[in-house]
This record gives sequence, structure tokens and C-alpha cells, in this order.
Amino acid sequence: MQGEIRSRTAEQFAEVERFKTLHAEGQLRSPESVGEFIFHAIGNKKFQNGGFYDIRDL
Repeated sequence: MQGEIRSRTAEQFAEVERFKTLHAEGQLRSPESVGEFIFHAIGNKKFQNGGFYDIRDL
């Protein structure tokens, strides 16, 4: 998905340059690490249904 996002133009995705920079600097998380986070977050009362969470803050 990240590769798909980075292949877009600014007209297609306004944040494309930000994602390209994050990728170049090695700041994007792997799909496996994000999946593991989601797995452990499901059912955790710390997270509310419909809440917005940035994995970088956790």
C-alpha cells in the first residue's frame, strides 16, 4: 500500500511528498509491525471505537 501511495501524483494524493520523504528516511513502519499493533490493540480498553490513533504516538 505504501508503494502505491508513493506512486501517486500530488493531484491524486496531497500528502504524497510527505510519504516519499518518510520512506527515504526509513521512518515508515513495516506492514508486519502495524499488523502486530492492531492485533494487540483489538479489545484493549485503552482504545475507543471510532477513536483516531497515530501509531507513532503509542
